[in-house]
Amino acid sequence: MINNKPKISIITACYNSGKTLKQTIESVLYQTNTNIELILIDGGSKDDTIDIIRQYEAKFTEKNLGYKWISESDAGIYDALNKGIKLATGEFIGVLGSDDWYESDALTNVINVYTNNKDVDLIFGAVKFYRNEEPVYIEQIYPIELQRRTMHHQGIIYRRNLHNKFGYYSLINKVSSDYEFLLKCKLGNAIFIPTKVIIANFRLGGTNNKFYYLGIREEAKIQYVHHVINKKQLCVMFIKSFILKYFKK
Repeated sequence: MINNKPKISIITACYNSGKTLKQTIESVLYQTNTNIELILIDGGSKDDTIDIIRQYEAKFTEKNLGYKWISESDAGIYDALNKGIKLATGEFIGVLGSDDWYESDALTNVINVYTNNKDVDLIFGAVKFYRNEEPVYIEQIYPIELQRRTMHHQGIIYRRNLHNKFGYYSLINKVSSDYEFLLKCKLGNAIFIPTKVIIANFRLGGTNNKFYYLGIREEAKIQYVHHVINKKQLCVMFIKSFILKYFKK
């Protein structure tokens, strides 16, 4: 039977992710949507990450779902994501962290939004946050807020061809290139449409939390380059990031 649903390519960058990767992979494998491919970009893991990746090859084949992976050194998470984008064959892309996971009907809900809004470029939903395996809050950030902070990338599914318009993820930033990409989409009049459901679950404590101060600095630079803030506001944000790095306990 021909599947007329648009294909979604899910990209996960991983490195020594053996403790959480099974849940991430299974959240894609057991989606109610059936036109999906999962692309895993490993940075040369030294733990059991590769063994776990190999365990799921047959399971994806049995369900007639796409499954691709590579393992090699890279220049960081955005380099890995760019590799995944170049391997992707879906009309839409989702980026899922190696310690995060989708709700079981997340991608079906996304396609339902697309069915009623064929011109949509980015579909975004809520994200549930966990600390020590306990849910702590749910948040949905809207594109109007992009001029001051990022949206939750794992809660967004977007058209692959947006990278043709707005470029790939910059390798200059360590933690904020996804924000820059989304801001360029917003400033470039891409169409964002929400779904009210929870799309993904996110474990607090990863790179963006550890280097929160760095994210503030990078986002301020991005906002300045794209004329969202002026030089005085840029200096204020740099001072804030300095205080967070050296003085906040």
